[in-house]
Amino acid sequence: MLSKPCPKCGRLYPYGKPYCPECMPKYEADKLRYKAENMKRYDAKRRNERETKFYKSKRWQKLADATLRARGYKCERCGEYATQVHHKVEIQTDEGWHRRFDPSNLELLCLKCHNAEHGRFQKSSRG
Repeated sequence: MLSKPCPKCGRLYPYGKPYCPECMPKYEADKLRYKAENMKRYDAKRRNERETKFYKSKRWQKLADATLRARGYKCERCGEYATQVHHKVEIQTDEGWHRRFDPSNLELLCLKCHNAEHGRFQKSSRG
């Protein structure tokens, strides 16, 4: 069986996991903590009750699904598979709120392009 050294402690362990069995629980705990902290920051930063209610509405969900189907599930920026329907004029503005169901205000984006558009999950520039 092929083995490799653990990046944390240097012990040899079989391929298939990022760390040895002794270091793996700490890795998993750190990963869960990091994800939870980032999601809290994202949720608290952007969404209010009105917007949350809008994105959960049947009318929006039907429009988003219809837009994805009509435009062929293709990201309008990079051409990859699109899963996100983006508002060009953000619904946080008065104009954007009035145009929230306007198909000309919608753009199909893949997850990578949508996250980049909103500056989500970017690596910190802190050294």
